[in-house]
Amino acid sequence: MEMAVNVESNSIQWTYPANQVAGLYKCEAYGISHSGHPHNISAGVAIMRTAVSTDMIVTKMKQMEIKLKDLSTRVENSKGAITLASTNYRGHHYFVSEQLWGNVFEANRLCQLYGGYLVEINDRQEFDFLIDFLNKHTYLERVWVGATDKHHEGTWTFMTSGGYMTTFAWQDQEPSGGSSENCMSLHIGDKEMSDVHCYQPHPWQMNALLCEIPDGGL
Repeated sequence: MEMAVNVESNSIQWTYPANQVAGLYKCEAYGISHSGHPHNISAGVAIMRTAVSTDMIVTKMKQMEIKLKDLSTRVENSKGAITLASTNYRGHHYFVSEQLWGNVFEANRLCQLYGGYLVEINDRQEFDFLIDFLNKHTYLERVWVGATDKHHEGTWTFMTSGGYMTTFAWQDQEPSGGSSENCMSLHIGDKEMSDVHCYQPHPWQMNALLCEIPDGGL
């Protein structure tokens, strides 16, 4: 007997069935054969309660540990692939990318993937250290700084920590963008800052990302 077949499937899976789902289950499918006669197929299964043992928990933890190690390796490898140079200062790790980014918020999210954030310059000593590092170990023109004044014009706060930025080295006549330029670019060769649009669509306007990772990550 031939039947016209239109297949759909549903599945339910319990790794550790509890009392609430234990029992007998039956699935029935109804159809019509090519000759017009009704036809049905059924199947049944018994779900038994499975108690969670210590061995099960340990096995699951080991599986999760392997997956976490693999994920950490992939993240670290991807970080290595984009890193142009890196350094350490006051217990924080810094790395600068070779690639340029036109969206400061995407750049900050990428830093967060690696356990950090776009650089937050807290004092003149940190500023001088980073400028020296960037001039010695990169050929870049600009990097993003993780600060914005979009919440209150002229008041610069850090994007991630939310603290107030108090150390500045503005270019002449900067900041100059008013409410339209709410993000910050650090010009490496000039050792100065400027306010810029948070989205830079043209390659010659894009900045590299300078990520800061505290000891132990965020």
